[in-house]
Amino acid sequence: MHRVFHSIASVFSTLRAAIAVAEATEAHRHPAAADLRRLGIDETKFAAIHL
Repeated sequence: MHRVFHSIASVFSTLRAAIAVAEATEAHRHPAAADLRRLGIDETKFAAIHL
């Protein structure tokens, strides 16, 4: 049962990170490093993208 709750929490955490990164990108801001890591995006490579 614990595993199910952990999986659900992981899904919501990933969705929250995706939304936060999308909002920051739309606002031409650099997203939080923790959100990028959660999504598996390399921060230095993301920084090379000109927003």
